[in-house]
Amino acid sequence: MGRFLETVRFEKEHMPAYQFKFLYRMVLPSIIFILGGAVLCAIFTVIGAALDLMLLGLIPACIWGCVMAVLMVLIVVYSRKTSKRLIKDRTEELQSYFELIDYDKAKETLASDNIIKDGYLIVDDEADPFDTKSEIKLDDCRIEFFCKTRSGAYIYALVFFAKADNVFLTTVELDKNSYTFFSRNARLIENGDIFELFMQNRKEFITLLHKYGDTRKMRARMRKRTQKRSTRIYK
Repeated sequence: MGRFLETVRFEKEHMPAYQFKFLYRMVLPSIIFILGGAVLCAIFTVIGAALDLMLLGLIPACIWGCVMAVLMVLIVVYSRKTSKRLIKDRTEELQSYFELIDYDKAKETLASDNIIKDGYLIVDDEADPFDTKSEIKLDDCRIEFFCKTRSGAYIYALVFFAKADNVFLTTVELDKNSYTFFSRNARLIENGDIFELFMQNRKEFITLLHKYGDTRKMRARMRKRTQKRSTRIYK
């Protein structure tokens, strides 16, 4: 119960009010009704069979079935409306927050924040008590664009690994500075097709993110689309 309440609080904090209301005022009560109704219908059916009164189980089952059908239709209709509104709102948020700024200013900020400087990634050595920093050339890094949505929260980041041994180096949160820098250096990003979509078509990006939840699933879907198009062309 504690985990459920924690999830509710988290979703209330991160979800827009209309999405939260849809989940907890429509979807959740409907699920409770469907499951509870199924149990009651089963009980009445057993009692009816025992008393040789089949109508005792048939009438509640018919009522439950009709109400459930109506609920399912309403859920589908409102789910589509909610998804459409959510995609629109989240697309607008991306457009307003991830705007390109002056490239030189972005580089200067990344350098002053000890993130990227003169083409080198600055990494903290957490094992060192004196917090020594090391510099790794960006060309020697394997960089992945990472995005994920869960319970109304959105994560956008760049994950760095060493090319030589694939060891994890660090994660850089995507903000206006890192976004502007890598918009000029997208060739360095391994899954550049997803990052390119993020830059060029925010609505399509958010639609895929909401449907598949994370970068890898989104990329797999995009590859399937590309393969289908290629097949059609060569036919």
